[in-house]
Amino acid sequence: MSLFGNIPALLKPPSDLRFTVGAVLFYDHDVLDLNGPLHFFGGSGQFEIKTIAETKEPVANCGGTHTLVTHTFDEDTEFDFLFIPGAGPRGLLDLSQNERVVAYVKKVAPRMKFIFSVCTGALPLALAGVLDGHKATTNKMMFEFVAKRGTNVHWQPKARWVHDGNIITASGVSAGMDAALHILEHLNGKEYAQMRADVAEYEWHSDPSFDPFAEKAGLV
Repeated sequence: MSLFGNIPALLKPPSDLRFTVGAVLFYDHDVLDLNGPLHFFGGSGQFEIKTIAETKEPVANCGGTHTLVTHTFDEDTEFDFLFIPGAGPRGLLDLSQNERVVAYVKKVAPRMKFIFSVCTGALPLALAGVLDGHKATTNKMMFEFVAKRGTNVHWQPKARWVHDGNIITASGVSAGMDAALHILEHLNGKEYAQMRADVAEYEWHSDPSFDPFAEKAGLV
């Protein structure tokens, strides 16, 4: 028997906790880094999503489309969950030199309940000093590029994601979806997170130490 009619009720989280997510956008941001986690955050009513960039012009992403922007860095936008996707191959160097993104991240990070990066989204966190003294990870093919720009970070070369304090850093692309489900588990329990994965027909790697890409990249 189809469960389609029950899906809206199933999506409702058991926790009453609510968050406003500020997703920081920049040129060539990875569309799956962004929308994979937002798929799991959205639909439950637990997360309100805001997209934030330098201007309100739609921002080109690595998928060849553009992402709409709801707020700019110059606005005093209220949110309590900072989310930074990674950059595509054309935008990574730009991101490493984007002082406005780094300055914005540095300004808002101290008041966040959660800070979440996917892939090379850890780069502006490292450049802003947000990851100093914390364990963190990033995309394994870009690991050395990011790590050498955050020398006070305890980089974890083998980890699908790392949750240290209120900071969650995920490895490349699909690991961000696994980490997003981990956040749902952290807030609502394993059963709820697994249900969200099942509804999406997504095979959730719930073990943060599962990282076959570390060996492929020669990091271990």
